Amino acid sequence: MKHLSTISTLLRGTLLFFAVFATLQLFAQDLIILKNGNTLEAKVQEIQTAEIKYKRFDNLNGPVYSMTKQAVFLIKYENGTKDNFSEVLEETDREEAARQTPQPQSSIAFRKQPDDLYYTPTPTAAIPKQSVDVATHEEAKYQQRKQKVGLVIMDEVMAQQGKKDAERYYKGYKGASMLTLTTTGLGGGLLGLIPAIACSSATPKDHKLGYPDTNLMKDTSYRDGYIKQAKKIKSRHVWHGFLRGLCIAVSAAVAVSVSK
Repeated sequence: MKHLSTISTLLRGTLLFFAVFATLQLFAQDLIILKNGNTLEAKVQEIQTAEIKYKRFDNLNGPVYSMTKQAVFLIKYENGTKDNFSEVLEETDREEAARQTPQPQSSIAFRKQPDDLYYTPTPTAAIPKQSVDVATHEEAKYQQRKQKVGLVIMDEVMAQQGKKDAERYYKGYKGASMLTLTTTGLGGGLLGLIPAIACSSATPKDHKLGYPDTNLMKDTSYRDGYIKQAKKIKSRHVWHGFLRGLCIAVSAAVAVSVSK
């Protein structure tokens, strides 16, 4: 009976460990940054020659969606790697502008000579005003798109800087991690889940962020990147504390069962 109790305790601990591992995987997501500045949370399924197939992160069991590469500026994957489609975007925009700009039609007037064997070509073509207007409009649209992409790049740079600074300066997770570890170690896995879930899902409070520069936090992209990364760091350490506490609880249960 003692051995059966020990095995049962180990099995419960193992199942709980895999449940926590599955929960941690849910936090992983890909970010699709569009050329219009919007961002989609998704799981990229496939990148084809002209299309990108993905599933919405909030409905991973739902249908597979697709969009053209022309609409995408950057894909940032859950492991930190990136695919940059800005060159595809720029080349496509130039080709589209070239296709939509009417080309001047050349015409040649011939002047008869007495023997009708020679002629003098006289170009008479002129670029219509409408063609000039269309070309100017397309160039303006192209410059606007470049400016918008530039703003997206700047926002991405500031967000990345915020995440790097969070990795370096944020230490406000220690209290939540220790609380989870202690509760799990003394009260068992089920009791430890309460602070683990509550602490990992809560956004760090401003006075615990530990950011290095108040002026940088005034930038929205930097602040969002810093806070999101700080929350991930907090969640990671909280669940690590839960796993350590679970190991302590299981080890204690095994030791007590063996000693009886």
